[in-house]
Amino acid sequence: MRELTMALGRKLLRAWAAIGRAPGWQYLWSERLASRLAGVAPCHTILPNGCTVVSNLRDHVEQHLYFQGTYEPVETYLFTRLCQPGMTVIDAGANIGVYSLLAAPLIAPGQVHSFEPVPQTCARLRANLELNPGLNVRVNQSALWSETAHLKLNATAPGNSGTFSAALGGDGAVSAPGLRLDDYIAATGVTRVDLIKMDVEGAEFRALQGMREVLSRFHPLLLMEICPENGARFGDSVNDIWNLLVGEMGYQAWLIGHMPAACRTLTNLDGLAQSNVLFHRGELPDEVRSGWDLKSVLRWARTGWT
Repeated sequence: MRELTMALGRKLLRAWAAIGRAPGWQYLWSERLASRLAGVAPCHTILPNGCTVVSNLRDHVEQHLYFQGTYEPVETYLFTRLCQPGMTVIDAGANIGVYSLLAAPLIAPGQVHSFEPVPQTCARLRANLELNPGLNVRVNQSALWSETAHLKLNATAPGNSGTFSAALGGDGAVSAPGLRLDDYIAATGVTRVDLIKMDVEGAEFRALQGMREVLSRFHPLLLMEICPENGARFGDSVNDIWNLLVGEMGYQAWLIGHMPAACRTLTNLDGLAQSNVLFHRGELPDEVRSGWDLKSVLRWARTGWT
């Protein structure tokens, strides 16, 4: 009886999302109730492109993935609009593989290179790829870093597998290798890098230091989470990122908001809290500039539901 009640609750919350009314309230109630509705059976989520992932409703990110269709729908939608056939995409901080799964069909015959350092999470990434055979994704159980290193990672927030940080050790820490993207690209013979998605819990500047050659040679787009608090754990600041990408490499920065009117070109990273920023060389891609709004993005996020 309890499992039936939980199943009904899951269906009602997803039905609410499908209707599209009061999405803010639906998001709030999903967050409040998700862990109570987890149940025993795996919860399968169909992504907008039809790929399948297994969601753990006790995990913050995966709750919203299951009940909204994607986590951070604007960012994932714009990411897919940037993906083009033949690209090489780097997914740094791949978690359970949502960005990798969204990118792989769009960039075929190109390849996704996924980096997820946490062993348990990386195993789930591999399992999700097995549910979607035929995709050209190369999985690496490692972290992008400024040098070859042996890292200890621990979670900064319980109930969120995406918050493991190399700035933390202590009880429960997991071990993972750290490597330079420059070394990886040279070793694997990759001849182009077009798009890098990076969500590495404050280690962005460390990872960027290990990809200077990639940045200067290929000028890839970078979709990056900026969180001053997370970076401060490493002794780094957002100015370090700005000086490397904008000052040294000639990039420009564009803040991603929840609607086009909230997006804007940045002249610095001061005052940003936890935000997602697209760094680009040359003109801002037309694919992200227009042709979308929040309603259309939310509809897109649910297109895989049947």
